[in-house]
Amino acid sequence: MKHPLLQPVFGLAIALFLMGCREDNPGITFRDPVVALRDTTYITSNIPSASAKKILLEDITGVRCVNCPQAAEMAAKMKDKFGKQLVLMALYLRQLPQFTSAWAGHTDLRSDIASEIVNAVGVPTGLPNGYVDRHRFGNNAALDFNEWESRIENRKGESPILLKLRYENAPGDSIIFKTSITYTQNLSDKQHKLALYITENDIPSKQSSINGSRIWNGRNYQEVTTGYIDDFRHQHVLRGAVTQSLGDLLEASLERGRVFEKDFIYKWPDNWVRSNAYLVAVVIDVSTESVVDVEEIPLY
Repeated sequence: MKHPLLQPVFGLAIALFLMGCREDNPGITFRDPVVALRDTTYITSNIPSASAKKILLEDITGVRCVNCPQAAEMAAKMKDKFGKQLVLMALYLRQLPQFTSAWAGHTDLRSDIASEIVNAVGVPTGLPNGYVDRHRFGNNAALDFNEWESRIENRKGESPILLKLRYENAPGDSIIFKTSITYTQNLSDKQHKLALYITENDIPSKQSSINGSRIWNGRNYQEVTTGYIDDFRHQHVLRGAVTQSLGDLLEASLERGRVFEKDFIYKWPDNWVRSNAYLVAVVIDVSTESVVDVEEIPLY
């Protein structure tokens, strides 16, 4: 999928390319509208120790869904419990328009990226709902929010990779995202993809809720007296993708010691608040669409 917010900065790309290459480096790749500044893979003998895997919780939600604030509160509680082991994303999809259509005069939080993820992993029959690592527990990946905690516990374990992220500021309000994936186990029978997303916290927009309820509005508890909250603070909103929505294929055998280093340049949109934003990296199993591991860093 093409995202017009990603624009090349050619001079910087060429300069970084000339700084040097490593084994199996295919060179700088221009893929409109993405610029991949570095795309390198090699084998290292300096293999790090395995670490605990992190888990991705995706809250599938909508601004006209009266029970969705309860799911947002549950996501916040899960983050409090699991801390850095858990990464949150809120998917505002275009499907199920009776729950997701934007309110007139308010920020439209829906995205084609969220819709493509949900189409690939599984469209829920109603909202609120969510995925834990996009894993299918039985025949379905979509879970009621009351199931999230037990499924997060179920996904704990050792990660087969070490996933690292950092960024550098670039000219013209652009950011260079630097990613590194090192395989600590042999997974040569697998294929993986890397997806990079941008999330944003604290976006005010109108949200339906149950009249007479007391709900968490993203900052504090509030009594609902009108059936909605005008300035509900939406958290962990999926705003954009640096890669393809469902990830870019890691094109090499995934043996122990395999390293991928991939850098991208991203033109920051004027209407996003960078001080509230995060970069989220997700490594995905091609055959199952389940999350192998996930990492995030703040962009401020």
